[in-house]
Amino acid sequence: MTTPAEVVVYAATSAGVCAAVAAADAGADVLLLEPGRHVGGMTSGGLGYTDVGDVRVLGGPAARFRREVAEHYGVPVGRYAGPEPRVAETIFQRWLDQCPATPTA
Repeated sequence: MTTPAEVVVYAATSAGVCAAVAAADAGADVLLLEPGRHVGGMTSGGLGYTDVGDVRVLGGPAARFRREVAEHYGVPVGRYAGPEPRVAETIFQRWLDQCPATPTA
């Protein structure tokens, strides 16, 4: 089976999901390959809490993720200890589901 794509992303880690979504949003035909059953890598695998440092340097998908986690818990951005794995995976999966025709193999 052959699937044409302009961008191929291997592994649906946090970075892989962000890359696939950004490429699809820019209009590219994207193929996201994930050998496992979950999306989000370590973020959805239990390492939800990370050091941020200076929040002024956060932008793009990282800032979007922080906002969506805060919205899920109904708290201000940054006022949570880190998302539960299922919450992180749900957010990443929703991003993929909302992408313009991003097939996942």
